[in-house]
Amino acid sequence: MAESAIKDGDVPGVVALVARNGKIVYHKAFGLADNSSGREIKKDDIFRIASQSKAITSTGVMMLWEEGLFKLDDPVSK
Repeated sequence: MAESAIKDGDVPGVVALVARNGKIVYHKAFGLADNSSGREIKKDDIFRIASQSKAITSTGVMMLWEEGLFKLDDPVSK
């Protein structure tokens, strides 16, 4: 899928990581980090995720809710 997205011009580069039971089972970089210089992407390159913090935070909060650590109508101060 990553190689296809790069080939189709959807993204210049991708880093894919799959973890299972707390261990990394797949970690590979595809494509370019910088189109103008032609620098290939590395597995440890840093990505800007823009305004994704709300999506990441809400996912984490709902995971905690599923574990029963709080109720949806609890006050934020709790």
